[in-house]
Parts: sequence; structure tokens; C-alpha cells
Amino acid sequence: MLRCRDVADLASDYVNGDLRWSRRFAVRLHLTICRFCRRYVRQMRETVRLLRGLRGETETAYEELARTLFRSTRRM
Repeated sequence: MLRCRDVADLASDYVNGDLRWSRRFAVRLHLTICRFCRRYVRQMRETVRLLRGLRGETETAYEELARTLFRSTRRM
């Protein structure tokens, strides 16, 4: 049985789906009984989701700015 410290160490790989099935099962088993680790993993998932969203928005905004600047320099 994993301890909370073990789950914290594995949480990033768990959220990203990078654990082999036996480790993933062990983490899930621990999460069924530990509300603190469930909260920690939920917060990590939310953080990853928000960061991925920001990255997409930033890239889109950057590409739009680059297109606008390119258009304005072509007119000169």
C-alpha cells in the first residue's frame, strides 16, 4: 500500500498517464481511501488544465500579433 508521500511523488506521472498499470492501480487504490491525496491530485489536474489553456491562448495571441505585424510591414 502506498503512503501519501509516495502518491505525492507519483502524482505528476499519474496525472500525465505515465505510470505502468501496477503503479497506477496502487495510486488509485490509495486515492479511494485518502481524501487529502484525492484533493491534491484534483488540484494538480486543474493546474495542468489551466496551464495548457494558457499556453494555447498565449500561442494564439502571439501568432495573431505576428500576422498583424507582418501585414503592417508589407504595406510599407
